Amino acid sequence: MANDYFANAQQVTSLPFSAPQPDFSLASAEPDEPVTTACPGVSEGTPTVWYTYTPTTTQSIFGQVVVNGGGGPVLGVYEGSALAELKALGCVNPSYYNGKAFRLVAGTTYHLQLQYSFYDTNTATMRLSEAPPLEVEVSSGASGEQSIFHDITFRTYPRNHYDQPVTTEWDFGDGTILPPSTDSSKTYRYAKDGNYTVTVRSTSQDGRTATDTTTVVVKTHDVGIAKFITPASARVGSRSRSPSRCRTPATWRTAPRSRSTGTASTAGRKSAGSRSTCRRTRPAR
Repeated sequence: MANDYFANAQQVTSLPFSAPQPDFSLASAEPDEPVTTACPGVSEGTPTVWYTYTPTTTQSIFGQVVVNGGGGPVLGVYEGSALAELKALGCVNPSYYNGKAFRLVAGTTYHLQLQYSFYDTNTATMRLSEAPPLEVEVSSGASGEQSIFHDITFRTYPRNHYDQPVTTEWDFGDGTILPPSTDSSKTYRYAKDGNYTVTVRSTSQDGRTATDTTTVVVKTHDVGIAKFITPASARVGSRSRSPSRCRTPATWRTAPRSRSTGTASTAGRKSAGSRSTCRRTRPAR
């Protein structure tokens, strides 16, 4: 197999490029050949084949090892001119749809190593293509007008980052700009009402960038007091008394004594007494 050896690597002249999985039983491993230990299933001494690619422009390429299921070989990407001095840029696990993007500099020759994996159960295809643009979307997750008394949570949704970290700078539109971080959400509270444009600037691990904006309307509604009900005025230390109803009971005026018997007559008539009886009533509720 011609490209079994590093010095005889097959040259990739243009993108997109694809190559079927080689017959690894015809391949071998050379002394000092690197191993892509960041990806599982490979070890020192397993068979490999080699490719080279020299881009004419600085670009991000997307590497894949496409399988229909199960395992497959692992793709390693290196820079350097000799086996002993190769520097790994990363590796790609076999997958039906996923892969990894790499940033390549114009005029630099890169070496691509396809290495047999112990998990190899299917025939795979190695594919190289120009990486699609990074995309990002920012959303506040809330609709309608917001208030200065509430926090707003913003979230980013990147695409074409291939499960790699994305760094984002957050500009909240009121002069507050947070430094780039890998956080996918931020919570913020505005100090005053207004219309604000929130801008996120995201960068993928391989250097692709994307920007998105969303508008937030902050309008705080006043909570008015319709009516105060105040108690009646009173003096300090005084107590309020419940209203009452009073009635004056009738009394019997004693008749004069009889001159003949000396006893008082039982006959008499009612008259208003000087003392009244009051019954206190409860105020209506």
